[in-house]
Amino acid sequence: MIEHLTGQLAGVHAATGDALTRLTGALCALEGAEWALTLADVRALARQLVARYGKGLVRVDPRVPVNRDLLAVHGLAVATTDADWRGANAVWLLNPDEKTLKRARKAEVPIIVDATFAPGGGWLARGADLVVYRDAVTLTGFADATFGTLLGTGDAPEHVAPGASDLAVALALRDVATLPLRAARQADTAAAVLAALPGRAQGVAGGTLLLAPEGLPADHAAWDAPLGGVRPAALSVPAGTLLSVGLEDASALLAALGLTREERGADAPAEPAADAPEPRPAPEIVYSGSIPYPDEAEDAAESAAPELAEAQEPEPEAPAPEPEVHIHDLHPDLPTPDAGADAVADLTDEQRAVFMRLREWRNAEAKRQEVSRFIIASNATLAEIARRAPQTTAELREVRGMGPQRLQKYGEQIIRVVWGI
Repeated sequence: MIEHLTGQLAGVHAATGDALTRLTGALCALEGAEWALTLADVRALARQLVARYGKGLVRVDPRVPVNRDLLAVHGLAVATTDADWRGANAVWLLNPDEKTLKRARKAEVPIIVDATFAPGGGWLARGADLVVYRDAVTLTGFADATFGTLLGTGDAPEHVAPGASDLAVALALRDVATLPLRAARQADTAAAVLAALPGRAQGVAGGTLLLAPEGLPADHAAWDAPLGGVRPAALSVPAGTLLSVGLEDASALLAALGLTREERGADAPAEPAADAPEPRPAPEIVYSGSIPYPDEAEDAAESAAPELAEAQEPEPEAPAPEPEVHIHDLHPDLPTPDAGADAVADLTDEQRAVFMRLREWRNAEAKRQEVSRFIIASNATLAEIARRAPQTTAELREVRGMGPQRLQKYGEQIIRVVWGI
């Protein structure tokens, strides 16, 4: 979809006229859109989405790295896509296949397609209500042009959130010309990585892959970069680990992932031969002032003796772990008579979004374990958790309905759901 626009994108920075008009015109041509809104940041993006779809539930593909807390603040509760889509305000998908698009149409729910990692997918022509770029990193290759974009057809919506700055627009015009070249290079690299990691990686969109949890060195500093840019980057999402290949050479990228030369393929650079002489270590330089005299050596040995004795003492045994709480050990968390007919009536918009997220988790957990929802937690308990927004299990313990067993089994999960971790 991008190749035929190479000439247009290459000249957009040098054309005359208003910079924002030139940029949005190029993006509309890229996506087959009739209008484009460039927005200052993800907060502005969230506000614009609320203006279009209203406050409520949005089901999001687990491969899309959205900020749940930020969306919740603006009244959009994020839920997974593994439940019934009917009744949701919208579904937010990443590179959906025709079966997924058909499911959304059947549920009569608006489709948002996330094209952040692969602009130019033609999604509006395939039935998407909106195309969204959460950031401009893939468009430009860098993170210095900070803005998001919404694109669609029909009447353009009112601009209710702050727009992109003049500087961000200028930077985007500077760099968007190289998008076709970068996209082609990243696609080739992604294909090479996929071929070398059968069963351990899957294509997501453009130069972005989804790796199995063990597929990426957790302590590798090279991955600390924005996804979609010229540098390789990685980010954990609910579905696994997203890897953006950047403009890195495929062989070097596979080596960084820990693959041997045989696994990387014949084009991988040769490794040192096994019989190659090891480099001679540099001679150790000992300064005369650092050599202890005999008395000092004895004092040092004597002072070290207690430490050696202490080190030889057996370590105390670790306390035995608490017995695991079985689901059938939990008593139903039935609502009390004073809970009221509607436990969420007095919640703020932000608290209501947290409650909806908790309820979604509770229902999915009950379905997975084939138990009543009240075994996990009642709506009244979830509403109270949403009011308090506990940050620790100690704070969660204060919520009525969270007994010791329920706290032990679900406490950490509930904290993560509350804060969208």
